Amino acid sequence: MRAAAVLPLPDVEVAVERVFAQPRRSDLWFAGEMTQTVWCTAPRISSFCDLLLTLIKSAQTLARPPISNHHIGAVGLGSSDRIFFGSNLEFPGLPLH
Repeated sequence: MRAAAVLPLPDVEVAVERVFAQPRRSDLWFAGEMTQTVWCTAPRISSFCDLLLTLIKSAQTLARPPISNHHIGAVGLGSSDRIFFGSNLEFPGLPLH
């Protein structure tokens, strides 16, 4: 996989917010539905890999790091064709490990 700079694309962030705002029965997102929504809004994304890299910024906003103040986000594609978001959660008073 090639290294790519993750540049903020306001139109992508708006598209992701729209997807998250829709009522869902679960917290799982299908890659196809995220891809269609985001690509319709942000045609500057040329590949699915670029889409995942762009979504990292949205994943970082889910982080809750009151101790380290490091907002870490991750985006992955499961074998089920779902996009998974991950982020760090820290709890004051508990060890970091």
